[in-house]
Amino acid sequence: MSRILYGVAGQGFGHAMRSKVVLDHLKQNGHAVEVVTYGQAFPYLKKFFSCHEVSGLHLVYKQNKLDYLSTVIQDTKKFPEVVKSFNRISRLVDRFSPQLVISDYEPLSSLQAHLNDLPLISIGNHHFITNTEIKFPPKYYKEYLTVKMITKAMTPKADAYLVTTIAPEKITDPKTFLFPPLLQDDVLRQKPRVGESIVVYVTSEFTDIMDILSAVDAQFIVYGLNKNERTKNVTLKEFSREGFIDDLRSARAVIANAGFTAISEALYFGKPYLALPISGQFEQIINAVYIERLGLGEHHEKLTVKIVNNFLRQIETYRRNIIPYKKAGNRPLLRKLDTLIERFM
Repeated sequence: MSRILYGVAGQGFGHAMRSKVVLDHLKQNGHAVEVVTYGQAFPYLKKFFSCHEVSGLHLVYKQNKLDYLSTVIQDTKKFPEVVKSFNRISRLVDRFSPQLVISDYEPLSSLQAHLNDLPLISIGNHHFITNTEIKFPPKYYKEYLTVKMITKAMTPKADAYLVTTIAPEKITDPKTFLFPPLLQDDVLRQKPRVGESIVVYVTSEFTDIMDILSAVDAQFIVYGLNKNERTKNVTLKEFSREGFIDDLRSARAVIANAGFTAISEALYFGKPYLALPISGQFEQIINAVYIERLGLGEHHEKLTVKIVNNFLRQIETYRRNIIPYKKAGNRPLLRKLDTLIERFM
């Protein structure tokens, strides 16, 4: 069996949840794995695996918009901690002597792979942007160039890119392989049904969302505002994974930011999706663009009463379009990973 260093980006839970699927598989196959991560991913993953906390980059959002200046200021202040983290990982590498590095958008582990001449595998959805012929409106070209540069820097010159996507496009890098999204067992074992409520999930602040939803003739369950309250047609819930998945599987549709994990879970359950990407964050923008391009829902830059009502009128059309959506599960990617590990060893 192999010794593997696994780097996981720590902002939000998407990277951690996807990585847990892969880490569980590696553990079950007898591989020795050491995880380096930060942020929200660290307390989650350390419950299951040997984890080492490092300093990582964080994006700052204000009013559902990426604040570039605040992000740069905040992350620049972290530079001394990043240096300390690099030294800690270097000592870990000396002790552990990994034979392979896997990175889910975590740059320090990728750097260690290159410095120590180790095979590097990238797993995640971000390289869909850099390694395929994506299509998007020209007005987003500046954001595209920014995230393309950052993504290439996060996992430079990997030996293989295992890219999760909802929309296969033509591959531009021969070391790239496309797969359906990775999903946790708590999703895969659920049976979806069509209920009455619209699940709303926002990960950055919307100051007027309650006014908008209250003016629509529909029932809404809202996650992301960290409240437990109820009005005539809106139920606010503090986040719990079990509660969210149960509400999602039985929802009528979803209104949410355009994070890849939320989209993956909603589509697996067959839920039409109204995507509100965080402004300036191209990864969410391209996810939202493809939701609309594939006819699985809509993409809007802001939310209004009119937009919500129009979406509700189109729900059945979107639901029919989701029926042929490929639900291959996790096995294709995990089988490819097994093959690569065997080849690189």
